[in-house]
Amino acid sequence: MIKLISPADGITVPVLTDAHRDFIAKNDDGTVDREALGEDWEKRYPWLQEKKDPSRDLTGPAHLLFSWSCGDPYGTMKLEISEAPDFSAPADVTKGRIFQSAESGAYYADVANFRSGTRYYWRVVRGEGNSGVRSFVTEEGPRPIMIPGCANVRDIGGVRSGGGKKIKQGLVYRGSACDANDQEQYKITDDGMRVFAEDLGIKTEVDLRGDVGPSPFEDVDKVSAIKIFFHSYDWAHCDEEGRAGLRSLFEVLSDPGNYPLYIHCQAGADRAGTAIMYLEAVLGMGRDYIVRDYNISSLSVDDQRNFSKNEAVKDLLELFERDYPGLTFPDALVRSLLDAGVTEEQISAVRSFLLE
Repeated sequence: MIKLISPADGITVPVLTDAHRDFIAKNDDGTVDREALGEDWEKRYPWLQEKKDPSRDLTGPAHLLFSWSCGDPYGTMKLEISEAPDFSAPADVTKGRIFQSAESGAYYADVANFRSGTRYYWRVVRGEGNSGVRSFVTEEGPRPIMIPGCANVRDIGGVRSGGGKKIKQGLVYRGSACDANDQEQYKITDDGMRVFAEDLGIKTEVDLRGDVGPSPFEDVDKVSAIKIFFHSYDWAHCDEEGRAGLRSLFEVLSDPGNYPLYIHCQAGADRAGTAIMYLEAVLGMGRDYIVRDYNISSLSVDDQRNFSKNEAVKDLLELFERDYPGLTFPDALVRSLLDAGVTEEQISAVRSFLLE
């Protein structure tokens, strides 16, 4: 007999880690003046205590540990998780291997990459001896993602726009490069390839670095690679190559056949950060959210990102004030797209496909 232990039935579970949650709650900009704060900085910034190791990526999701007991140790057990109560389709989550505790005899499996604001059903299957079914709900909010070998990865969906609509989850992911051989934190592992192509079902890798060499997914039939030479910050707006990058990006985004897709540069912060600013503006997100999402890259393995102190961001804002006086930052981003040659039809197509 299989007896489910945890998670308990009907509970709400987090998708954000404590460090990620703390960063968002304080609306941190990624910069801490330790000298001015003195000893108080450790109390105010517990997330930064975990970031003492600069190679540690804190942008990943919270993990949920599943456990159950089984009186009969023989036979193969399978943990099933689905958004459907009849388990008609597996959830796009990442499950670790099942292991048994020598001390308690219970079985465990570590699971990550849950969608936010979603009810899940779970059970353990072994031949004819299935367990009962339990369910739980994940908290509302942004959805961080774990892809082994990549950093700074998150789903842009799961949040509501200013117009009340919600950005769909599981369609647009942003993150670091998958193939930077000189930096191990940006080199996707075999497990990462499985998570990328199978668990998340990503169909298109959008590399904003241009033609920097072969894609790690060249031999993966399910994944196609698109390379775009994309400029960050003010150069995306004022340079012809930058405007061409915007046109190429929204040509990809306006084609439903490319989804789900993964947008990246090297660290997933500057070029990818700029691209996501434009996309989030199109989807109706306000300035505060766009800024916060940009700053979250400070939790990753690269240098900190501070929207209010980044000189390149200041240059972009000054250009927008000159070219689009009176417009809000999100509205200026959308206007910049139109001036670059992105069409109203493409923008409408992106909105209709990614909003619900």
